[in-house]
Amino acid sequence: MKHGIPVASLLLVALSLPVLAEEITWPEHPLLTDAVKQELESKGVAVVKDAGGEENGSARAAVLGIVNAAPDAVWKTLLDFEGQQEWTPKVETSEVYTDGSDPTRAGVTFTTKVMLRTLTYHLMMRIDEAGKSIEWDLDPDQKNDFEKVSGAWRVLPLGDDRSIAIHEMDVVTGMAIPQFIQKFFMNRDLPGIVESLKQRVESGGTWKK
Repeated sequence: MKHGIPVASLLLVALSLPVLAEEITWPEHPLLTDAVKQELESKGVAVVKDAGGEENGSARAAVLGIVNAAPDAVWKTLLDFEGQQEWTPKVETSEVYTDGSDPTRAGVTFTTKVMLRTLTYHLMMRIDEAGKSIEWDLDPDQKNDFEKVSGAWRVLPLGDDRSIAIHEMDVVTGMAIPQFIQKFFMNRDLPGIVESLKQRVESGGTWKK
């Protein structure tokens, strides 16, 4: 008679072993600190903020999120500037006003609501196809209702079929908005920017806010 461990016992032991999570190979970026990585692993989104400017109503922040799609799919969505009005929080309209002759630049007019007011601003986009980044500032040749709007979208690879989307912003409304109100709106609204991008991309471009 042969002696050994019953097959059923082996199965019970195997099922009781912890499942090791797949190790993530993180890309290099200054915002990807250990704390931010932990938040991205647990929540899928992380906010790095620095709100200030009690007198002029300024807000500086970055939000990072994991998108379950390859960088090319995320990049395609970000380059559709006129489609941004369909998924970007607070954006009422978005319209390209340049002729598209320069693939590295695009001028886009946005309208948004701030404190029940509809504001218009014109951004000049600087497009880096190779680096998958879009940086912008207010177009000084246009009339803008903000003192300052600058920022960026950056797309980083996370393995073969996932991405990290980074949205950076620095806004001065020119309105006397107390700092505690800035912090309230930042804490409430910032995660929604990358969460909306994630839904738009992962739906194949069909999701709308």
